[in-house]
Amino acid sequence: MIRRVLQLLLLPLFIPLRLVYADILRMQNATILYSWYRNKKEYEATSVGDDSPEVNKSWEQWQDDAKAMEDRCNKQKQTFIKVIIRPEPLRRWLKANQLANSAENRERYIQEVYQVACARGIELNSTQKPKSR
Repeated sequence: MIRRVLQLLLLPLFIPLRLVYADILRMQNATILYSWYRNKKEYEATSVGDDSPEVNKSWEQWQDDAKAMEDRCNKQKQTFIKVIIRPEPLRRWLKANQLANSAENRERYIQEVYQVACARGIELNSTQKPKSR
């Protein structure tokens, strides 16, 4: 009873605060898909011919950026899922969809891989740290 009364009294504050902090609340539960490369050879084979400005130019730069993104997601308690990109399946997918090898199309590819995995019931591992009690 007291809890219900408090909820009703605080409701006028809750609605505006929820609107102000909507982006923060939404991002807390976000799932971040990140293209992941197992080694330098696969990274270079996958990003060949892509001159997009957002693409890392070296394996070492990609590793640094990937680790920074993973750390940032863990700090923000976001789910960070590594989607391994293998060159041959990516090339087949690009050819089947008549797409160029670009950062944008690789993002489409990892989204599709994720959706197919979820549809097939494949368990995906994230790197989010377990919540402490």
